[in-house]
Amino acid sequence: MGSSGERYQRAQAIVHALLELPPAARPAQLADACGTDAALREEVQWLLAAAERDDDATLPQLQGVEALRRDLGAAQVGSNAPRHYRLIERLGEGGMGQVWLAERDDGSVRQRVALKLLRTGAAPAAGERARFMAEGRILAALNHPNIAHLVDAGVGDDGMPFLAMECVDGVALDRWCAQRELTLRGRIELFLKVCAAVEYAHARLVIHRDLKPANILVTAAGEPKLLDFGIARLLDAEVGGNATTVLNAMTRAYASPEQIRGEPLGTATDIYSLGVILYQLLTGVRPFDHLRTEHERANAIVSGQVTPPSRSHRADGGAHEPAVAPVPSRNIPADIDAIVLKALRREPEQRYTSVSELAQDLRLFLAARPVL
Repeated sequence: MGSSGERYQRAQAIVHALLELPPAARPAQLADACGTDAALREEVQWLLAAAERDDDATLPQLQGVEALRRDLGAAQVGSNAPRHYRLIERLGEGGMGQVWLAERDDGSVRQRVALKLLRTGAAPAAGERARFMAEGRILAALNHPNIAHLVDAGVGDDGMPFLAMECVDGVALDRWCAQRELTLRGRIELFLKVCAAVEYAHARLVIHRDLKPANILVTAAGEPKLLDFGIARLLDAEVGGNATTVLNAMTRAYASPEQIRGEPLGTATDIYSLGVILYQLLTGVRPFDHLRTEHERANAIVSGQVTPPSRSHRADGGAHEPAVAPVPSRNIPADIDAIVLKALRREPEQRYTSVSELAQDLRLFLAARPVL
């Protein structure tokens, strides 16, 4: 097949066709559609696994690259770019706006950035504009090697605010682990770097509220970068140390029970999401992927009945193709089960009191010392 873009578009078409079939019929059709093209088959398997997991960070890509391009004409692209920025390629789209790969050139600095723009069309609601600007203030307060930093912010000639962020050339955390076939130790060491970034944010009274592998890109050097503080919230005296979810903005598969219930949020919310991420890095699935409906999964999150990572394959029964090659269950010791389950306890006060406490237990395990 030709370019990687053509292969990706072909993979999307195959995935759309496979999703119309019963799960049992998909393997034969996949083999027939891909033939001997191993690269195409790998692309299809990855997109299909994401679709079957209802991964909202990946599913919008299945709308097709061409569909995205049809949304924009060349004149419109140029008119939406703030001064000194040239839009190159749309990277993604969220509830409030779009993220573009762009080049910044103000005469003294030339660099590629991830440029976040409020959505085009009708003027944004006052609440959207305020949240967008709040994200900029949050990013401006964060300076950590494992957090994508803010490069620039301002208001374009059209009156719309923009944020220019560090452009991270990397792959999602779960895919990185899959590609590198990391050992248990390797996965934990990588996860500890993510913990360091979240701990840093918490120390500055910022909770992320949407931690998931798609928001953590790993560079070629093996450094994870935490992205997308779009629904992050500052903890301050106004909310008594707790943040309330004004909008029901979250990724359900990584959401805490209190997010599902619409209750006030705190740092324990991010700790729960970290627990889900660690569970996935170890087992290849998330704690409730084996349940069939969104309603069942939401009820399970709220109930707090989690199968230990070492026994996750029994709960899943092989129903889901893991996105990450799991660590063999015999290699997941009781201490790791205990650490993950503590992070995933139903009530926030029963979890780790801080990310540093979670990280400390993981370091004790890596040092072959007792986990208390």
